[in-house]
Amino acid sequence: MQDLVMPDLDGMTLIRYYRACKELEDVPIIVMSAKEGPEIKAKTFALGANDFIVKLPAKSELIARIRYHSEGYIALQQRNQAYSSLQVRNKFIREVFGRYVTEEVVNRIIGSPQGLEPGGKAHFISIMMRDLRGFTALSERLAPEDIVAILNNYFSAMTDTIVQFNGTIDEFTGDGILVFFGAPVWSEDHATKATACAIAMQKKMIEVNRWNNDRGFPELDMRIGINTAEVLVGNIGSEKRMKYGAVGQNINLAGRIESYTTGGTVLISEDTKNDVGDILNIKDVLEVMPKGINTPIDIYDVIGIRENHRLQLEHNEVKYTDSKTRFRCSST
Repeated sequence: MQDLVMPDLDGMTLIRYYRACKELEDVPIIVMSAKEGPEIKAKTFALGANDFIVKLPAKSELIARIRYHSEGYIALQQRNQAYSSLQVRNKFIREVFGRYVTEEVVNRIIGSPQGLEPGGKAHFISIMMRDLRGFTALSERLAPEDIVAILNNYFSAMTDTIVQFNGTIDEFTGDGILVFFGAPVWSEDHATKATACAIAMQKKMIEVNRWNNDRGFPELDMRIGINTAEVLVGNIGSEKRMKYGAVGQNINLAGRIESYTTGGTVLISEDTKNDVGDILNIKDVLEVMPKGINTPIDIYDVIGIRENHRLQLEHNEVKYTDSKTRFRCSST
């Protein structure tokens, strides 16, 4: 509370100082003056005063006004503190999730706090499993610092490509990556994005291996398998520690499909092929019997995708790990 007429510093100037100071800009100011004309009141409010009292007010009125503005100030401080905490939380989410998912997914998490609660729902999504052929044996021959350098460069290139196609990285497992398309943010063309992303990732390996060659590191060979199916997706774990992930047999099938190539190719399930449609360039159709499956299934060696994505792989030789695999047909 202040009077307008004071020695050395008048009340109007003091109001200006308060409102210009970052630390004091929200502190309530109650002006008390014997002057009660509308012009003087308007001027004090224009400068930032919160209230105006004509001298000398009743004690009860003075206390009531001070209490009213104090409660408002306290409430404002609490809101500012809550907002600051929210900003810290959102920054943390962006720093952590922003490395692995698109901006759209991050905004979805930030905008829906309940999205971080434990639980899951059944969704049709496309699951990509990929790893590096023979990397375990390779890592045994290289120094640990070289392994870290190789993996960091490799993961950086793959992560950028995955985010470009709106994929969600579920986890890194050694040299492998598990990626979802169509969750947590649904998109109808998740199978198309997954397949296009896989082709783009294989093409990106040219740059990765060029980087390796320049430093005297061995070349890498990547294997990719994709399956499109219904799985349970959501936040798995406890209140203290959880992760966004998926569970179900169809997750394992993506890994089984991946295992049928020694590297450099993209193998997809029949469900993925049917979901993408007739815009794929398919080199071979393989009849296989994955572990845990009672009847043979067809998987498809994709070398290109047309229309919007327009991506094509160049293969000199296609390799498969299972000698029992039967080729049903070949086409370009």
